[in-house]
Formats: sequence, C-alpha cells, structure tokens
Amino acid sequence: MKNLMLSILLLATPSLAHANTETWIGEPAKSKLEWEGKKLAGSHQGTLQLKSGEFKFSKGKLVGGDFAIDMTTIQDTDLTDKSYNEKLINHLKSDDFFSVEKNPISYFKITKVDALKNGSYSVTGDLTIKKITHSVSFPIETKITADQLVAKGKVEVDRTLWDIKFRSSKFFADVGDKVISDTFAIQVEILAHKK
Repeated sequence: MKNLMLSILLLATPSLAHANTETWIGEPAKSKLEWEGKKLAGSHQGTLQLKSGEFKFSKGKLVGGDFAIDMTTIQDTDLTDKSYNEKLINHLKSDDFFSVEKNPISYFKITKVDALKNGSYSVTGDLTIKKITHSVSFPIETKITADQLVAKGKVEVDRTLWDIKFRSSKFFADVGDKVISDTFAIQVEILAHKK
C-alpha cells in the first residue's frame, strides 16, 4: 500500500526538470531572417519569413528548441530592377535551388546545446531543406527581459549537401566565372514571448 501511494504521488507530481522549464514562442511578424549567397562577381541578399518557432529554457539556460522557415516568402533586396528581381526569385524557388513548390517549409531542430557565456551558446541541430536533413552547428546569443526573448545567430551551410548544385564548382568544372559559392548564410533574429 505504501509503495502504491508513493507511485501515485510520483505520477501526479511534475518532475523538477519539467517544473523548471520555460517555453518561449516565436513571433513571426516581429522576427527577421536574412539570407546571403555569394558568387564570383558579387553576391545577393534577401529575406525570408519565420513560420513558427520555440525555445526551451531550464533554470535560465537554453536546453532546446526549433523553428520553421516559410520558403515561399523568399525575397531579394539587392536587385532594384523588377524583372531581374522576379527572375532571380523564380530561379531560387525552382528545382535548381530550393524546389519551393514541393518543399515550402525548411526546419531546424536543436539536438545539443553548449553554454558559452553571458547568454551565448553553441547549438547543434538537424536542418531539413528539400526533405534532406543534415546536422549543423552555429553560435547564438539570447537576451531575456521580463516579457521578451531575442535569439540571434548566423547559420552557414554547404548548399550542395541539400542537393543544391547549380553552378557549383564541385560538380561542374566548366562554370568558369559564373560559379556560385557552395556556402550560403541565414542571419536569424527571432523574437519570442513566454508561453
């Protein structure tokens, strides 16, 4: 009887880890995602929109989280000519790059967190683009006030790992001065509120 009562008590009482965990929900309208892709003759920059996201903290330390990017919202901000701008965006949405019609959402899920200092962390997680998943690591900084979390980081990835090979010198030896860098970056700034 004593053991039965103890089991019921343990089941009815939240674990200390759960009790100390806070969840912060990303706010897409207030968050900012900026991408950059480089080529031999220069670079292109633009924006994407956050679809959703959350961060989990335990005892004031980041322990997990994830976010989703709406790939249908990709925009270019450096080309002022409307026709060239539209041409680039349509190309980025095509199968040469992100296959947006078939893969409208990209995901990142944290699998490991290493605390650095002053709200900074090195995070490792699974990045899924075009239904292909690879592990990536990058630093982020977090700042928490009474009612808001700001998380900032820069993700740099080798696009060819996600089957984005257009004008990559790894796969096409004859691209010459039209080569596009295999590395692209997304600067992430996610604002979140406590759940």
